[in-house]
Amino acid sequence: MFSRIKSLQRGQVSEEDLTGGEDEDDFSTTPIRRRTEQRGENASSSDNYRLYMAGMSRFKYGVVGMYVSFAEDAAGVRERANEWLRYLSAFECGDVFPEGSVSDTSSIMLASLTYLRADWKWQFRLQDTVRGAFHSAPMISRNVVMMRQSGRFPMADFDEIDATALELRFTTLLALGYS
Repeated sequence: MFSRIKSLQRGQVSEEDLTGGEDEDDFSTTPIRRRTEQRGENASSSDNYRLYMAGMSRFKYGVVGMYVSFAEDAAGVRERANEWLRYLSAFECGDVFPEGSVSDTSSIMLASLTYLRADWKWQFRLQDTVRGAFHSAPMISRNVVMMRQSGRFPMADFDEIDATALELRFTTLLALGYS
């Protein structure tokens, strides 16, 4: 998927651009996939379940592609996209596309929603809940409720994408993905 990101000019969006073509997403060349393969992707039952975001391609996604006119109704397109994402997330997410993020010169809008619901192996305590800044993008943050927990957790650094991953174990999982 990461290798398929391209610059698209208005009116040159093909079915393959929206769906990725006939073959399944190939994560084998991404830094995240390489790192999980080094470690071993299949967790044993004694480990409970582990979530590897690079392995999410095995879940079946609902992919929706539609053609819209940004030039005629950019604000309406933004509102409908936010409404669709709120509906898919059971009304738990706010505006994904803030006002001003879509204009009449926009060419393409991509949205991906992954909904995870899990019972943590080590439960978070209510008294460890605090408000803090969540950074959804560089220079964009909002104040949200956060859970804290102390302990020893497996971590991995991904220099290729300037990211750090933290593994939190859980005992049950419901994962739904929409693109």
